[in-house]
Amino acid sequence: MDRRASLVVPSICIQIPEHLQLPTKLFEPQMAIQTPRTARSSGADEHDAAPPERQLTALAMQLAVFEKVPPRHLAFIWATVVLLDGFAVTLSRTDFWCITVLLLTEGARIQGRSHELVWQQKATPASQQAVSRVLHWLQLLSASFCVTLSLARLVQLQLPYGGSSEDPWSNNCRAALDIFYGLALTESLLFLVEKALWQWRVGHRRLLECVAKDCHLGTAWVAVRRFFYDSYSRSLKGSIFDGLHMDLVSYAGGMLTAGSHDDQSLTLRKIGMSVSTIERLIQMLSWNNASERDVRRSAAVVVSMLSGRKLIALRVTGIPGAIESIASLLCADLDELNLLGLSILNKLAHDHDNCSKIGKTQNLLDKIISFSSVGGSGHQATDIRLKAAKQSLIMVKRLAGSTGTTGKLLRRDLSDIVFTMSNVREVLQQTERRVQSELHQPAIEVLTSLAMDKEAREMIGWTGGVVSELVTLFLPAADQGRPTGNNKTNAIRVEAGEALAMLALESRRNCGAIIMACGGGVERLVDVTSITETELAETLLQILGEYNHPSMVVPRIRRHTIEFAVAMMRLDSRYMALFVEHGMEGELRRIAGTTSDLECFNVFSGSVGLNRRAISVCSLVTSALDLMKQA
Repeated sequence: MDRRASLVVPSICIQIPEHLQLPTKLFEPQMAIQTPRTARSSGADEHDAAPPERQLTALAMQLAVFEKVPPRHLAFIWATVVLLDGFAVTLSRTDFWCITVLLLTEGARIQGRSHELVWQQKATPASQQAVSRVLHWLQLLSASFCVTLSLARLVQLQLPYGGSSEDPWSNNCRAALDIFYGLALTESLLFLVEKALWQWRVGHRRLLECVAKDCHLGTAWVAVRRFFYDSYSRSLKGSIFDGLHMDLVSYAGGMLTAGSHDDQSLTLRKIGMSVSTIERLIQMLSWNNASERDVRRSAAVVVSMLSGRKLIALRVTGIPGAIESIASLLCADLDELNLLGLSILNKLAHDHDNCSKIGKTQNLLDKIISFSSVGGSGHQATDIRLKAAKQSLIMVKRLAGSTGTTGKLLRRDLSDIVFTMSNVREVLQQTERRVQSELHQPAIEVLTSLAMDKEAREMIGWTGGVVSELVTLFLPAADQGRPTGNNKTNAIRVEAGEALAMLALESRRNCGAIIMACGGGVERLVDVTSITETELAETLLQILGEYNHPSMVVPRIRRHTIEFAVAMMRLDSRYMALFVEHGMEGELRRIAGTTSDLECFNVFSGSVGLNRRAISVCSLVTSALDLMKQA
């Protein structure tokens, strides 16, 4: 008798995006070295990409090409050697004065160009702007005049010539004049093209200001202008490629002793060359005088820029008192310094040993946690407050996710701070869209990482509102319709699901809190579908057949499948015959020979398993086979 006809099996129906690429989670083990590096690339990182100032040196090389192309300055040579030397007697008065005026005008333009370069390298910003504008317009007028005069004489020379057409001197003179005016016209046009390129990149596109911003030099873009003119001057005096090899770091090496603020801001980028330089920068971070605020900010920008490089980070943290000096930025009364301090600490925290140093620094964890507050529900978060909260949450998540004994101690210390859970709950309760987009995911990741600690897991459950907010994010209300395909929203939902899974591990209290947050039952978790018991059995067998061996990505999928089958058979004996009929016995016997410790842990800290399950996979297989024998 077929007893399956009346059997309808409920299934969990949670919409999870199929193509969502998720970052590494705590439920997946990590290999010690995922991507080995060769000796050539061992010191490279994302900071070794082309620096922002490369745009300036490339532009300087392009401009130098226009200055050094073959037609440039040949008109002057041709006029002095050929026309004024060989045809001085036969030249007409008009051509004589046209050649003279063109040579004088072009010579004045060249001298003006040279003086402009010198002035731009040495002038103060106020005088620099005025003189640069005057020289700019004088050169444009000079070039435009040369273009007009040369073109006019070329046209006139094509008209019937006044001399005898049989006179060889007359024919040679006309040819020489054609060449001269052609060279003068070409030279002036090339200069105008050069100035057009200059105006487009530097004036319209504001390249200097953009590079200064990318280099975090703030308003010190005058120093960047000097660097650009030096690069351009070097390309003119030597090879066009000489300026291309310049960079702000090496350029700053000659100005370490400069006195102006712009020079100091630029010079501060030259870091990592010596231990004494780094020590001096670290000392600057703790300066408190108002008159030293700009230099302190510049030093913080430099340390923030370069602390992401592993070798530089090791030098920084190797200096006694370095972490304390960086922590002093969090106590400054300037929001920008607070953000720079959090940024530096975040970059240093990529190293496991630095996480330990940060955790041991007195009152530093409390200060980091204080920046995670956004002011409570309904409070309008400012942009600077939002950035600080995001940096703080990322920092806490990174510390809480540390491996080994360091991670255990940090999770305990972070959960002992009374504001940690309440600040995270405050973020989750925010309804403002930009806060949800920027802060919800890092806030949930903080809870997921902290929940690796058993006591912290219970503490999170005790904090009112946290579990209910996670359930709301994981299971949107019915009136919100189906989840959208927005990757950010889906990532938040998946992270909320993982946080709930972590909280439910070995915690009856948290399981009860999750059920109560679902409305006192599991109706929101379970949705009755039309799947039959046959389809269910085939699905479970397909999972077991697909995973011949334990998977690094889903290490417990075979365990959960077998646990599900065992629970179903214990609930209703009809499932025993169903699984036997579909050949589950053979799959289970095959799995018994491929079990691994990988399937015995709930979560992982790196490659170390945490929360070992009491029942092994082999025991589950044995229990399932014993139940099927009763069919």
